[in-house]
Amino acid sequence: MCAMIGLVLYAKDPDRLATFYGSLFEMERAVIDGTSFTLVRPEMEIHVVKVPDNFARASTLSTPPAPRENTPVKFSIEVPNVDRLATTARTLGGLPRGESWTWHSRRLLDIVDIEGNIFQVFERIP
Repeated sequence: MCAMIGLVLYAKDPDRLATFYGSLFEMERAVIDGTSFTLVRPEMEIHVVKVPDNFARASTLSTPPAPRENTPVKFSIEVPNVDRLATTARTLGGLPRGESWTWHSRRLLDIVDIEGNIFQVFERIP
């Protein structure tokens, strides 16, 4: 049996961030209400929720995105090809961080999304 993975991301601009992740990971999009979106594929859901206004006022979005280094969590998602995903992320306004590296039979790469969140993608290697 395969477990479903669920992520919740808080966003200053949830519509734009949902578009980024939906396009990047080829996920179907459902609008929950005007401020929340759910992205779905068989093994994973990403819920993008508008951050409360008091937090939104305290953060600034930039282009290119400034990485948020002070968060204790980084999610990691398996993809078929790290290089292709990095190219797609760049096209969508994200920012790959440095070069990929190998660890435990995986090739990994950190990417900064359009709001500065850092996440990781990996592909399995023999």
